[in-house]
Amino acid sequence: MKKLAWRVERKKEIYRLYREGLSRCSQIRLFDQNLEHTTPWFIDSLADDRAGLMRFLKANGVGTRLMYPPINRQEAYQVAGSYPVSELVGEKGLWLPSAAQLTDEQVRTICELIEHYYTNEAPETAQHLLGKLQRGG
Repeated sequence: MKKLAWRVERKKEIYRLYREGLSRCSQIRLFDQNLEHTTPWFIDSLADDRAGLMRFLKANGVGTRLMYPPINRQEAYQVAGSYPVSELVGEKGLWLPSAAQLTDEQVRTICELIEHYYTNEAPETAQHLLGKLQRGG
């Protein structure tokens, strides 16, 4: 419990860094968060070409996770009909790295990698950024 206040504030800082770092990249959008009333424990995003971005980030030492599949299609629910938001999250939802231990520079580098992917026809690796990420800044 001693570190809880620090973790809550750090998660908000990480969200702000992603928000700022990805603000010029229209191919990935963060979920809106009211940081006055909530703490984003995960960095939720919707990413165009999600599978390609995940491969590129993995090749550059950055782990990501898929968000949940559409809830209406999950075995426990099996709800017929069209649910556009659920389907959009299932198709494009991506969790970006969000560990409280990430440095500001690591988050900025992840943002640079994402921007690089969408603006440079995504070579397999971005060597000039990979070194920064491995050094932690």
